[in-house]
Amino acid sequence: MTLEAMAVEDADRLLDEAWLNGGDVQGALDIAKRLSQQIGRDPVIEDAKIALARCNDCTPSQAFELLVKISQTTNRKLRVVSHEVIHRLNGSGDKG
Repeated sequence: MTLEAMAVEDADRLLDEAWLNGGDVQGALDIAKRLSQQIGRDPVIEDAKIALARCNDCTPSQAFELLVKISQTTNRKLRVVSHEVIHRLNGSGDKG
């Protein structure tokens, strides 16, 4: 496993722990978004994880699995699906 993958897993674990334990979700999200930028991943993926977690009463990691599944079944990039999720939720008036 690469250092980048380990760092992503650590950020995801931190985000899930904050989510489940009522911790500093925004702080954990900020860390995950910074890491995403550093490794070249679109930070909107992190926003989409939180938005889907809120809508589906699941953890951010479970929401990520849902994003990946949508991406794979529709043959669209994960970042494209994530942008669409955010756009649709913001368009419906639900901003999280």
